[in-house]
Amino acid sequence: MKKYKLILNEQQVREVLIALDFYSRINGGQLQELKKIGFGASEEILTKIQKQMFPSLTGLHHSYGIAGKQTSESAKICYDIYKKIHFIYNPIGVYAYQPSAVSKEELPLFEEIDGGLD
Repeated sequence: MKKYKLILNEQQVREVLIALDFYSRINGGQLQELKKIGFGASEEILTKIQKQMFPSLTGLHHSYGIAGKQTSESAKICYDIYKKIHFIYNPIGVYAYQPSAVSKEELPLFEEIDGGLD
């Protein structure tokens, strides 16, 4: 399998973390996360959308959970990447411990390097 290297500055890492977290949550049914990006729908509308997209969920504040059988593999991979980056970039709370994979993929390599971007 091919491997790739991406070098990011601190602001880019923060934005990648936000995007990975958001994608993982939305794909698990947490549509209330849409409000954080300014999506102006009411909870009633978001609940209706959630019911169409995730029929087995029983309320807006319910989700499949990141390790749930119904959560997409794509969401799990993104969450694994999120956890690994968080562990190196900002190891606090639940991210202060070496992460383990919830997806079928191995965890990515993420490390802090010295120097700037070329």
